[in-house]
Amino acid sequence: MTTTTAETTLVYPADETWQGFTGVHGGVVVAALLAAADALVPGTPATITTHFLAPVPPGDLLVDAALVHPGRTAAVTARIGTAVTGLVRVVRPASARPSAAPGTPPGRADAGTAGTGDTGTGAAGGVAPAWPLPDAAPEPEACPRLDLPVQLVPVGQHFEIRPVSASRPLAGGDEPAFDVWIRLRPAVFTQRAFAAPEAAAILLDALPPGLFATLRRPVPIPTAELTAHFTPVGYRPDGWFRLRQRTAWATADLCVDETELRTADGELAAQARQLRRIVR
Repeated sequence: MTTTTAETTLVYPADETWQGFTGVHGGVVVAALLAAADALVPGTPATITTHFLAPVPPGDLLVDAALVHPGRTAAVTARIGTAVTGLVRVVRPASARPSAAPGTPPGRADAGTAGTGDTGTGAAGGVAPAWPLPDAAPEPEACPRLDLPVQLVPVGQHFEIRPVSASRPLAGGDEPAFDVWIRLRPAVFTQRAFAAPEAAAILLDALPPGLFATLRRPVPIPTAELTAHFTPVGYRPDGWFRLRQRTAWATADLCVDETELRTADGELAAQARQLRRIVR
């Protein structure tokens, strides 16, 4: 890793077992951008917006990150070559804030944050759910297993998925939605460590598009853009999570999926929206 006060390049391993349909799984790509932002500006990621412009081949991902705005809610751009670009907002305690970034006029370190979601680390209380709370579900081990086809999506070998609802991929159901227990398999953590936001990013993108619950055969529906928001709730990255995903709207060419990740105790951990292309 090469780092200055305003830029860094992080090597993020993502071998072929972390591939999705084409290229490295999108959630892993988002996790790589978060890790690079954290290496440059340690703090709590509040949100990330990621644009996927081309598939990312597996291997050691070179992630370039740059600080573009200091202050309480710092802004960091991160990219993987010309394939992926993202913007991360990192919440930092006041003691960690620099007075100004290189080239920033005096007194402008926090300019532009007022009224733009600059909540700070003291806003942990009062997290309002966007969806109604999920119905109670049996313990994960009491639910059936769902194994994603590793020959199509190798990253599926790293997930343990236990559906709560009756929806299954390519089952021709009526509702474009999934409701599952999910976790990264324990073996993953014997090989490497993931920070909690990295694990959340990977799990937010673990399921196929909600439309897959209504289809009988697969259709390419790649992600064009993914925005995730992370709550300041503390949780273990290797625990069980309740993951709910639904297609909010769809046209012949596009769709938007909404995803909600909760801890096993029901605490909201993260939410995401994905704009996807439907390739027919």
